[in-house]
Amino acid sequence: MAVPLLVLALAFALRRWVVEPEALGFACRAGGPWWCPLRAVLIATFAEGALGAASLVTGLASFASRRAWVPVLAASLGFAALILYNYEFGAVGVLLGTLRLARLAASPAGEFREEHR
Repeated sequence: MAVPLLVLALAFALRRWVVEPEALGFACRAGGPWWCPLRAVLIATFAEGALGAASLVTGLASFASRRAWVPVLAASLGFAALILYNYEFGAVGVLLGTLRLARLAASPAGEFREEHR
């Protein structure tokens, strides 16, 4: 579960230092630095609910896959969605990804461990 927690920390940092500061918004409106289009793309992804939807879809897909990276991706996207204003679907994505990871960890020895070698 280290990857989703790293994504959670990154999402907190992006929200705190890239999305929320009013001064950055004013600077970007005035034709600011080169990274303003990247900030606009970030804001558009959560304004349209893309992170939450991706988390939900990936969480559902994790139940059809035996690969451990799929629920890790679902939980990671869900944590990012929770922090970046897409909490409805993000919470479901975190839940589905975490449940699937728990199920894979509790499965018979061969199913989960073979994927991590």
